Order: sequence, then structure tokens, then C-alpha cells
Amino acid sequence: MRTEITLDELKEILSKFRCIKITGEEVIEKIEKYLESNPIRVIKSIKSDFNDESMGIDEKEGTRITLIHKDCKLINGRESDRQYASEYLEIGDLYTVNYIDVDRWSSGVYLKEVPGRCFNTVMFKVVKDDRNR
Repeated sequence: MRTEITLDELKEILSKFRCIKITGEEVIEKIEKYLESNPIRVIKSIKSDFNDESMGIDEKEGTRITLIHKDCKLINGRESDRQYASEYLEIGDLYTVNYIDVDRWSSGVYLKEVPGRCFNTVMFKVVKDDRNR
């Protein structure tokens, strides 16, 4: 069974829904049924099509990461994610992945340096250093 989908295929699926008068919940239900074979691979495929620099949801324990920012301001995640992160994390600091919690629509990373706190994975990028080789 095929477990990956390209961004173009997803766009094609979504374009079909625009022509039909159904509710948002029905669209989500239809997409979920289509993608339920392996949502993690789908997310990874879409991520690579966008050339996003954020960390993957399959990073291993011990991977070194840092916050994604522009002009010393956090740029990824929701406003609430950015506010929460700024309470516990510093731009430019390195952090170590403890584990990643993948949910149906989001993923969070737990850091060894901040025990018990979970942060949105889209806010981080992998740092290529000796510890990640």
C-alpha cells in the first residue's frame, strides 16, 4: 500500500472538494480517511516540498536543535507558541531533543534542558554539529 503523497497530489484532492458543497468538517473527514495510511510520511513529504528548514518529527533523542528566528524574533509557530517558548528558551542557544510527541495535527518536542515542557517542533531547526553526526 502506498504511504506517501506529494504536494501536487494533495492540491488535486483539495481542488475536488472546492467544487462540492460540503462542510469543513466533512472535508476534514474525507482528507483524514484518505491520509490515514501513514500521516507521518505525508507530513514529511509535504514538508520537503515546501523546503522548510524546521526540524523533522522523526529526529532522534540527542539531536541538537535551535530556535528558528529572523532579526532576533521567533517566526514559526502560533503567537501563543512563540510567547510560551520565549518564557523558557533563548534565541541562539542550543537544545537537546529528549523526545518528540506526534499528534494527528501537531507535534511537540521535549528538551533535556527544560524538563517537563513541550514546544512546537516547527519552531526549531537541527544544528549540524559534531553531536549530530
